[in-house]
Parts: sequence; C-alpha cells; structure tokens
Amino acid sequence: MHINKRNLLHIAIQKLELEIASFREVVKREEGAMQDAPSARDTWSDTTRSQKESLVGVLQKQYNEISKALNALKQIKIMSSEKIGIGALVELEEDKKRILYLILPGTRMKLEVDNIAVELISSASPTAQALYDHKEGETVKIKVPAGIRTLKILRVQ
Repeated sequence: MHINKRNLLHIAIQKLELEIASFREVVKREEGAMQDAPSARDTWSDTTRSQKESLVGVLQKQYNEISKALNALKQIKIMSSEKIGIGALVELEEDKKRILYLILPGTRMKLEVDNIAVELISSASPTAQALYDHKEGETVKIKVPAGIRTLKILRVQ
C-alpha cells in the first residue's frame, strides 16, 4: 500500500472544513430555536429552552474540538523520519491484516484514499503512545482491555 501523505493531509483538511461548515449551520439553527423556545418562566414548567441551551453547549464544544484538530492538521510539516512520531503515516500488520494510521495531534477519524482505509489517530491515544520512537520492522505489543495487540511495523513515512 502506498499513499501520498501530502494528499492524505489535504483530504483530511477538506473533510474537517466540511464538518466545521456543517456544525456552524447546526449551531446557528439550534441557537435560533433556543431563542424562540419558551422558558420555564414563561410557561412555569416548559424546559425546552434549557434543553436547547444544553444542546447548543455540546454542539459548540464539538465544533471547537474539530476546529482545533483542523488547525493542528494545517500546521503539520511533511517530513520523513525513520522513527514514529506526530505526522507519521504508519503501515502496520495485525493478525495478517494491514492497517494504516496517520498520527496527528488531537483528532480521530477514518478516511478512504484511493480505496485504501486510513485511520487518523490522536498522538495522545494509547496506540500512538505505544508506537512512538519505534521503527520499520519492529513489533510492538500494546495492552488493551480485550488483551494484547501485536502490531508489526511494515512502513513509516
């Protein structure tokens, strides 16, 4: 499997920009609905406005997280390194199945590029932490709730 890392980052940025635009619209719509909703003071018992306020808060938090991930993606420098770190595109084998991870700060999503699935994982995730500073050809064992994952590093970009 060969994927151009620059192309992959470009696709991830586009996807996040679309998500941000969508979230912006949803937040705006829900804020309008919140303003139009009766308050408990208006009806003595209706909690619609309070529920809308909670929903808008959750949506705003998700929007902020996606925005941070997008900003981090835009600042990733394309460098080659033998060791795994932030910005590394890592091809792994687990149970005779190939997996591609792109390690980035603060994001998690799945993308498909040229019919190949790539998982963007957070640099703070247990998997990324276990892979740090390892090189091509090494095998890494990761303890997870379901047992132990054994990952063979096939390629690092």
